Amino acid sequence: MSMPPGRNPRLNEDLRFGRSSGPPLYCPSTDKPVQYLTVVDALDRVVGYAFAGDEDDAGGFCYRKVGGDEAYDKSVRWARMLRDAKAEGLAPTEALARLAAFGGDEDSRVVPGPPLSAPDSAYVKELADPGTGFAPYTPEDVDYVVIVDAGKVALGMLWAHDGANGRVAAAGWLPREHAPRDAAHAAGRKCIGRLREAAAQGLAPSAVLGPGEGVSVGGCRPLKTLTHWATLTTDPRVLPRFTEDLHFRQADT
Repeated sequence: MSMPPGRNPRLNEDLRFGRSSGPPLYCPSTDKPVQYLTVVDALDRVVGYAFAGDEDDAGGFCYRKVGGDEAYDKSVRWARMLRDAKAEGLAPTEALARLAAFGGDEDSRVVPGPPLSAPDSAYVKELADPGTGFAPYTPEDVDYVVIVDAGKVALGMLWAHDGANGRVAAAGWLPREHAPRDAAHAAGRKCIGRLREAAAQGLAPSAVLGPGEGVSVGGCRPLKTLTHWATLTTDPRVLPRFTEDLHFRQADT
């Protein structure tokens, strides 16, 4: 069967690195922990995620397939930068740091902040292609809840934005870098499943933020703030009060 006009078969594959003849390449996958960066375009739509893991010399770029040709094309230079870094002998996380330092431009850029952690490369791939039906990033403030385990340990944050000011509905899962790895990973898969169900039923993404097992306090914050909180050792449930107290102290000075 021939491909539909204008549809490139390359879009059925991840933009990643494999072992082949030619320049040295990072391993395309690993079951060890990795760090990753989010790359967005001029409209704040996620282009994809660059990941790196030194234990297995792994690295690559997972572009969002729902972005089609445009996302793929914008991913090429980020993948090329990782390839060039490998050729220069850089470790994967050093290559990731180079991407963060470069930052990007109006065409595509790295979302500011430190790299996030993931249990393996498969987790990053699922972020790039979760099939939730909602955008994975928004520059707007988002509503969120903190997800906890049976011992009330914070595992991560489930966030949602129903769409406003011309933005599309967005939602996602932010695992805490210092949470128990297996528990945070399991919670993330459960949250992504809830988002898929909401999209399938035609519900707004905020519908998944209601009370339920494992759901703790939440609020409304910029997504970049939640992304930063996910990297801290401090429990995110106490951070809003600290931020507000700090704001008032600054206002009084």
